Amino acid sequence: MMGDLYEAAGALLSYLATGLKNESFFGCMSTSIYDTAWVSMVSKPSHGVRVWLFPKSFSYLLEHQSADGGWGGSSDLDRSLNTMAALLSLLKHNQQTQNLGCDEFPDRFQVQISRAIVWLDTHLRNLCIRRCADNVAFEVLLTSHLGFLASYGVKFHLPNLDDVLKLSAEKLNKLHVETIYLGQKDTILHSLEALVGIVDFDKLPTSLNRGSMMASPSSTAAYLINASNWDIEAEKYLLSVFEYGQGGSNGAFPSAYPTEIFETTWVFATLLEAGLHHTLSREESQSLAEILEGVLYKSGGILGFSHDILADADDTAKCLQCLNLLGRPTDLRPLITHFAGERHFKTYERERNCSLSANCNVLIALLSSTDPGIYKDSITKATTFICERWFGNLLVDKWNISREYSTHLITCAFTKLFQLSTAGKLGFISAKLREMDVPLVLVQVLSRTLIAQDRPSGSWGRKSHEISAYCILTLLELSKVPAMSKLVMKDLQDAVRKGRDFLGTDPTMWSPSSIWIEKVTYSSSVLTQAYCIAAMLAPLGFTDDLKMPSLGNPEKQASKLGSLFQSLPLFKRIPNRDLVLKCASIEGLKLMPYLEEKRLSIFTRSGLHAEKYLTTIPVAWTACNIMLGFPLSNNVLIEMLIVSMLNFQVDEFIESTCCLSKGPMGVERVIMEFIQDIFRAKRGGIDVYNFKNEPNDQPEDVSEHHCVLYTSLAQYIDAITGSRPAQSAQETLRWKLEEKLEAYLRAQVVSATLKTSQRPQHGEQTIDRISFIDWVRTTGADDTSCPYSFAFYLCAITTDQSFLDGKAFSPYEDYLLWDICSHLSTLCRMYNDYGSLARDRKEGQLNSIDFFQKIVQPSSSAVISQASGKRSLLLLAHHEREAVHQGLKRLRSDKELPKHVLPLLQLFINVTDLFGQIYVVKDIGTSTDRREDKKRES
Repeated sequence: MMGDLYEAAGALLSYLATGLKNESFFGCMSTSIYDTAWVSMVSKPSHGVRVWLFPKSFSYLLEHQSADGGWGGSSDLDRSLNTMAALLSLLKHNQQTQNLGCDEFPDRFQVQISRAIVWLDTHLRNLCIRRCADNVAFEVLLTSHLGFLASYGVKFHLPNLDDVLKLSAEKLNKLHVETIYLGQKDTILHSLEALVGIVDFDKLPTSLNRGSMMASPSSTAAYLINASNWDIEAEKYLLSVFEYGQGGSNGAFPSAYPTEIFETTWVFATLLEAGLHHTLSREESQSLAEILEGVLYKSGGILGFSHDILADADDTAKCLQCLNLLGRPTDLRPLITHFAGERHFKTYERERNCSLSANCNVLIALLSSTDPGIYKDSITKATTFICERWFGNLLVDKWNISREYSTHLITCAFTKLFQLSTAGKLGFISAKLREMDVPLVLVQVLSRTLIAQDRPSGSWGRKSHEISAYCILTLLELSKVPAMSKLVMKDLQDAVRKGRDFLGTDPTMWSPSSIWIEKVTYSSSVLTQAYCIAAMLAPLGFTDDLKMPSLGNPEKQASKLGSLFQSLPLFKRIPNRDLVLKCASIEGLKLMPYLEEKRLSIFTRSGLHAEKYLTTIPVAWTACNIMLGFPLSNNVLIEMLIVSMLNFQVDEFIESTCCLSKGPMGVERVIMEFIQDIFRAKRGGIDVYNFKNEPNDQPEDVSEHHCVLYTSLAQYIDAITGSRPAQSAQETLRWKLEEKLEAYLRAQVVSATLKTSQRPQHGEQTIDRISFIDWVRTTGADDTSCPYSFAFYLCAITTDQSFLDGKAFSPYEDYLLWDICSHLSTLCRMYNDYGSLARDRKEGQLNSIDFFQKIVQPSSSAVISQASGKRSLLLLAHHEREAVHQGLKRLRSDKELPKHVLPLLQLFINVTDLFGQIYVVKDIGTSTDRREDKKRES
C-alpha cells in the first residue's frame, strides 16, 4: 500500500509540474451553484435574437434544487448565496422566454421559484452575519443580490442589514473605478456581479486576463451580460471552463479557474515538507524550480493563484517555501515590501479582514530561508500576530472554514520557530514569545488535537478525510519537539496510528471536503489527495526507543494533580478522562510562567509557606476548559488564572496581617477604613495613593506598617478594577465588579475577626450572635471571592474578541446569573470549610462546622460533633448544587441568551465546584500562622 502511495505522490507532482510548465489551463476546484447560476444567465446575440449560451447550466440548477426549496452548501451563507443566485436565474429565464436554447418548460419554473422564495424568506431571517465565514466579497454580493431580486418584485428581510450595508459601503469606498478602467488589477474584478449599476462594463475589456475577470466564471459572466459589445475572448474562457473544469461539460462551473499556481504550490509544499522529495526525479525538481523562479521573476517577486492574476501574500509565500524546499533559496524582500502591514501581513493590499493562514504561510517562508535573521522584524511581527489570534481564540480564517487547517499551519510555523530558536538562530525573538507564548500554543495545539479525535473511527472533522489529514500532520509536526509531548507521547503515537487506519481504509475513496473559501466554499481533489498522502507517509519526529528526559519537579507535581483529579466527582464520568487530565497537566505546566510573572507583583508573601495552589490553579482551569471543548480564550484564561492567584494571596495577606495587630487601633478596623478610602477615592476619580486617612497618634513602626498595608490593598484593587476586562466592560458590569470586590474585602476582614479559639476581644463578633444561613449566604459566601470573581469573569468574557454578541444581559438573564452565583458561592464556602477545618482550627479561624458544633450538648464528644457537622454540611452543599443546576436549566431554555454563553458559564461553575471538591480531599490553602511557620523553619 505504501508503495502505491509513493507512486501516487510522484504522479501527482509530475502532473502538476507539467501543467505549470506548459502554462495550460487547469484547476481542480469543485463546482459551485453560485457561479453556475451566473453563467446560466449569459445569452449571446445571434441573427437578431438572443440564445442562452449555457442551457446545460440552467438544467443543472433545476436538477439540483433541494426538496426544501433551497440549493445546498457547506454553510448558511453558502446556501443563501447559492439560492439567491439560482432564484435570480430562474426569474430571468421566466421573464425572458423569448430567448432561444432553453428546453425547460416555464410552468416548471413557477413551482421552483415559489419554493426558492419560501426557503429564502425563512433562512434569511435567521442568517446571523456575525457567525458567517468571511467569504470572498460576501458583503457586496449579499446586498447586490437583494437588490437584483427586488427588481423582480421579490423582497426579503435580512437581520443586521445595516451592518452588512455598512461593510459593503466600506468596501466600495476603497474602490477606485478609474484605475480599474485603466487596467489596474484589483480584487473586485473577481466579483463584478456586485458592481452592476456601479461600473461601466464597456470600459472593462482591458481588465481581462486570458479572457477572464480575475479567473472568476461568475464575474466574467456578469461582464458578458452587462457589456454592450460581445467579447469573444470572455466567451472562449467560459467555454474552456465548461469543458476542462471539474464540471466536465455537465454545465456546472467552479468559483475560480484556472488555479494552477495555487494548487501546484500547495501540493508541492505539502508533499515536500512531508519528506517526499525522492518522489520527483532530479530533473523534475530542477524543472519545477526553474518554472517557479521564472513566474516569480516575471511578476516582480510576487504572484497570485494563476498566471498574471493579482498577486497575494499567500501564494507568494507558498511559492517561496517550495523554492527553499527545492534547494533554490529566493529573496523574500518583495513579499515583505508588498504585503507587510503595521501589525501583520495582508493577503491583498485592500483587504477588510486579516488572514491567520496567510500570516502562517508568510512566517513559514521566512523561517525556511537560509538566513532568517535578515527578516527578524517580519518574523517577530508574524509570530506576535499569530499568538494574538490564538490567544484570542480567533482561529476562523478567511480562506478555509476548518479550524484544523489554521491549527496545522500554526504548528508548522511554530515548530520551525521553536527548533531554530532552540538552536540559537533566532536570538532576536523576545523571551516571552520564545519561552512562554510559543511553547504554550504548541502544547495547547497538542491537547486540542488529541482530544478532538473521534476514538471509534480515528478521524477528525466528522470523518472528513482532509481535516483528518490536517490533524495527523499537526501531530507529526509536534512529534519533532518531544519536549512538548513527553507526557502524552504514547497518546500521540496512538492517535496518528488510528488516524492513518481511518485514511488507509481505502485511499481511492478519499472524498474532498468543501472547506476552502471562495465566494462560496469549495473543495479541491488534488489538495485532498496531497494532504492525505502526506499524512500517511510523513515520518514521526521521534521513535519508540527514543529515551525521553526525566520529568522535573513541576511536571511531577502537575502529573500528581492529574491523579488527584481522577478521584473527584467532576471528572468521574467524562470521556477520555485520563487523556483530558494529562493534557490539562501539560497545559497547566506551560501556563505557570504567566503566574510566576505576576506572583510577587503586589504581595511579598514574606514568611509564608510555598503556595500549594500555584500549580493547582492552571491545571484546574485548563481541565475544565478541555472538558467543555475549549470555550475559553487564552486571554480570558490567563486573566482568570491571575485573579485566582491574587485571591489566594489577598486572603493570606489579610489573615496574616490581622495576626500582627498592634497599637490602640485594631488592624482590622484600619483595613476596613483603608478599603473604604480606596473605593471612595476611585469613585471620586482621585489618585488612591494620595488619599489615605492615617491616624496621627500611631507609633512610627505602626504607621509604616499601615502604609505598606494601604499600598498593597490599593495595588490589589487597581489590578482588578484597572484590568482590561474591567475597563472595557459595560458600565453596569463594572459597577457590579466594584461592589462585589469591596464586599469580598470587607468579608475577609470580618472573617478574620470572627474568632472561635479564643475569647472575643473588644469589638469582635462571635458566632453565638449570628445564624449559619445568615453568615454563609453573606459574609461566608463573599469571603470565598466567588461573587466578585464571577463579576470579573462576566467582564472578561463579554469584552473578549471571541465573544460575538456585545449586548447586555436582559434583567431576566441577569437575575438568573446572580442567583446561580449566590448558590455557587455558598456551595464554595461549604466545600472550602469542609477541607480546611484542621488549618482553621489551628489558626483560630471561623469554619462552617463551628455552627454545628456550638449546639452540641456538653456530654457529646468533639470528635462525634465534628463528624456529624461534616455530614450535615455536605447535605446542605448538595442542596446548593441542585439550586445551581435549576438556575442553569432555566438559562438554557432562554432563547435570547447566545448559545456560546452557556459553556462559558458552565466552565466557571465547574472550576468553582472543582476547587470545592479538591478541598474535600486536600487543603491547598497556605497557613498564615507565622509562629507555626517559624517552628517548621527551625
